[in-house]
Amino acid sequence: MGSTGYLIYDTNTPGVIGPAVINAYTTLCIPAYWRAMDFLTKNLTCFPRSIRREEVAVKHRLLKLLTRRPNTYQNSTLFWGTLYFHWSHYHNAFAWIERDSQFNPIALHNRIPEMVAPFRYLDDDGNPSSWYWIGGMKARVVPAADMLHLHGMSYDGIGGFNPIFILAETFERSRLLDRYVTRYLTRGSMIRGSIEIPAGASKEQQEQIVSTIRTSFQGADAERDVLVLSDGATLKNSTLSPRDSELGKQVELGMKQIAQITGVHPHFLYDDSEGKYNANPEQAADDVVKWTFRPLVEQVEDELSLKLLSESDQDAGLKVHLDTNCLIRGDRETQSNIVTQQKAAGILTPNEARQEIGLPASDHPDADALKTAGDTAAQKPVADPDAAANKN
Repeated sequence: MGSTGYLIYDTNTPGVIGPAVINAYTTLCIPAYWRAMDFLTKNLTCFPRSIRREEVAVKHRLLKLLTRRPNTYQNSTLFWGTLYFHWSHYHNAFAWIERDSQFNPIALHNRIPEMVAPFRYLDDDGNPSSWYWIGGMKARVVPAADMLHLHGMSYDGIGGFNPIFILAETFERSRLLDRYVTRYLTRGSMIRGSIEIPAGASKEQQEQIVSTIRTSFQGADAERDVLVLSDGATLKNSTLSPRDSELGKQVELGMKQIAQITGVHPHFLYDDSEGKYNANPEQAADDVVKWTFRPLVEQVEDELSLKLLSESDQDAGLKVHLDTNCLIRGDRETQSNIVTQQKAAGILTPNEARQEIGLPASDHPDADALKTAGDTAAQKPVADPDAAANKN
């Protein structure tokens, strides 16, 4: 209190612009990060899974777990979508493999990453073995052979680094920007202000003035309201400074850093009006396959092949395969061009090419024959047996 009067500071919503809590849930409130997680999860889930020998699909008992029913309470999309979301979000995804008496996999069960801890155990002879502790109502320990584990970067190969913990400051900055803009709109352009009340004002007068400004000067349409302060009080309003008005640049930087963290090309985080990042969307689509999905697909194939296939199956050349060609399934022009080139090169027969683009097989006699492009050799004439008989 000074000789000129009181200063009552606006503290209607204390802590709103304070430190943002960063955890597995609050990071998903950042739109760019949510989009990146959704992008990775849905695309990885849609990749068809199969068992192949020398790149040729074969029938196998594991196809039910991989493609139709991984357990009794989830369909294939829900199970694999949950597993891939854990992997993208935590950089650790766990699925317990339930086996029968013959050690054959009969079900796959997702496990929440926070409730699983991998560790190594040394027996009395000093031989190491890998195990997983699973928490919950019935905590237990399972061997590494019974746990599917997809993880990111790691020091020792046991567990991947959680990006939420390591890069918490980056996520906090993005969350604070969102909350700052939200409060600016809610408060009606007033981020922080003060009311100067002349000396001698009673407590009731002070409360009336503060109540007036709280009820009349907030919301997106507050600039249309008329604010009335009595008893000589004046409002000192502090809005966005020129430096703070560059929020757009700061938000853009946050989205760029999230793209760097998640490995998702900025083209898939920005809208179509941002020509700076989507000037060449076709090249961006190629890049996301080469630099984002390729290493992920290879790790999934290796882990599933190692944990689900028996040693005899692996020795016979069997391997779990994820088909990334489904990424172009919605692009009919690109798909048709690729199939046409493969048919012309003698890789596909006409009927196989028709099957690739969803057309029924043809009855033409040459529809199942391979043809090589550039084969211009003259066709040999067919001998007429009747002509030879007449000559004799």
